[in-house]
This record gives sequence, C-alpha cells and structure tokens, in this order.
Amino acid sequence: MAGWTTLVTSVLAVIPNYYMQTTALPVATWIKKGFVTFQKGTQWNVKNGHIINFWSDKWNGQGVLRNCIEAPLNVGEDTTKICDLINENGEWKFDGLSFVLPPTILDLIGPPPTLRFVNGDDCISWSESQSKKFCSKSAYNLTNNSPGCDSPNPIWTKIWNINTLSKIQNFLWLCCQKKIACNEVLFKRHITFSNLCPICFNEPKTVEHVLRDCEYAREFWAMVHPDTLSTSGLTLDAWILHNEPPTDPFYKLNTDGSSLGNPGKASAGGLIRDHLGQWIKGYSRKLGTITSTAAEIWGLRDGLELVLKCNIRKLYVDMNASATISLLQGEISPAHPWSSVIFDCRWLMDRFEEIHL
Repeated sequence: MAGWTTLVTSVLAVIPNYYMQTTALPVATWIKKGFVTFQKGTQWNVKNGHIINFWSDKWNGQGVLRNCIEAPLNVGEDTTKICDLINENGEWKFDGLSFVLPPTILDLIGPPPTLRFVNGDDCISWSESQSKKFCSKSAYNLTNNSPGCDSPNPIWTKIWNINTLSKIQNFLWLCCQKKIACNEVLFKRHITFSNLCPICFNEPKTVEHVLRDCEYAREFWAMVHPDTLSTSGLTLDAWILHNEPPTDPFYKLNTDGSSLGNPGKASAGGLIRDHLGQWIKGYSRKLGTITSTAAEIWGLRDGLELVLKCNIRKLYVDMNASATISLLQGEISPAHPWSSVIFDCRWLMDRFEEIHL
C-alpha cells in the first residue's frame, strides 16, 4: 500500500495546475464580449436585397424594425426579404404586408436602398466608422459604451493656419465662439435693453450681422471685395454660373437634396432645361430620414434616370455639392452606406455621350 501511495503522489505532482482546466479561461470571456460588440457594430449593406431579412436584420441604420412593431406578423411574414418588397421600378411595395406601416416607421425605413441598374450581393459593414470599415478604435469605444471622438471642426485649423497677426486669429476665434460683446450677447446677459443693431435697427446685432449681414457691412464688403457677396450661400460669380443655360446641343440638370437635421426628414428634386433656359421636366420625392448628402445622391440618380428617359445624351449637371461629387468620382467601398445609389449613378452617367459635373 505504501508503494501505491508513493506512485500516485509522484504522478499527481507533475500536474499541479490540473484544477485550472475546470475554470473558464479569461480569453473565452473576451471572445464572448467581442462577439457581442461585433453584433452591435455590424449591419447589412443592401445591394440586391436577396439575403437581408426586412424585419429581423439591421440594414437601415435605425436598428431592427421588428422591435418598432408591436403587431403580430402573419405566418411566414417574418421571413420576408427586402427584395420581396421592391417593385420593378425600384420602389417599395408594402401592399403585401398584413398591416399598414405608420408614417413614423416609413420615415425610419427611408427610400428603397437596393441597386437598380447594376448587380451586387448584400454585404456586411461596420456601422461605427464613417468609412463603414472595421477599425479597432471604434470597436473598443463600442465595447466600453463610450462614443468615439468627434471629428474636430475644420474651422479651428483654418483659423490658426491663417498667415496673419495673432490678435486677428484670436478675434476670429472669439467670433466663431460667439464671444464678441455684441448687443445680442449683452441683451442675454441683461446688460442692455435691446438686442437690435443700432445702425440699421432691422435685426438683432449678432456677430454674423455685424460682420456680414448688416446692409452697411454688405456695402463695405462690396467695395473691398465684391466676390464676398453671396446669395443662398453662393458667391455672385457662382450664382451667375448656376443660372446660366447650357450651350446647344447640351441640356442642364439642376438637382439638389436636403434634410431637416443630419440625418433628418429629407427630400430631393430637380429640373431639366435646354440651351434656351426653357423648362423641360422636373421631379421631386420624399426620402424619409436620411442625411443631406444621401438626399443629394438620391436626387442625382432620379435626375439622371429622367434625363435618359427624355432621350438626352449630352448633359451638364449642376448640383453644388462637392462632397457628393467626390463620392461619385473617388474610390468607394461596397460597404459604404450609399454605395448602391452611387454605383447606380455611375452606371447612368456611362450611358451619356458627354456629361459634365
């Protein structure tokens, strides 16, 4: 018996950490937590809509739609794919559903996100980065329930890089911070009895009014630098070009999109004119809740499609949206949230004999 005891003791001595194998390893916990983060940060990017479940998948940037609906679904309705709800014209067809979607849900859904003119399969994108590509920093922030760092306002870099005196830089910085002691600021602090401009007596004396919007300020800028005058955010030269008709045989497409908030309720529209400036056709549509850039892209796609239906093959496009033009002309990932519409726009543009943005 003593010999067996010695043998067993010697065998067990070589595996002193045997108990650890019955304990969950730390790496398993992090893998589980990482999977939860992965589920939170990923969403589907719609292309043809053949894979994505309309109700239970995240695809519109607003979460899972089934969580927004309390009504029960009919048998088999919970397996509805996005492609099942798109008609031949690329529009939603909700008449096949067992109930009417309320306006709030329709706003969340937005316009149909599928490709219309090119082919492509649905893919997964990372919702926590602007490029929609995975990055470890955004995943770390999501894991720790902390938002990512906001992008700095480019105006500050612009101010501090101006080749001028420091006191002028400081003055511009104070203006952008709304720290100049104009009547509007003093009135809010109960220092003055009126917030009106003491020169024109028409509007509150804000920083913008003093430096730009007051009629006397506009007269000053007209004498010093006429190009600083603007209409609807455009310089005078840009405004003239914006309204100039094209040369024969070209047509011009004026298109625009905007949203109340970013994202917010959005719409887009435009018109087609000939070389005489005469109106040919126009269009408009509501787009639900999307960003202003997305609205501009949707407006362009609708406009290009309408132009081609009018059998026009030489076109100038005026959309006054440099960010949208950059997306159309630059390299873009299929995971980009608006890639379906952008790819459609590129396909439509290739159908023209000559087109200028």
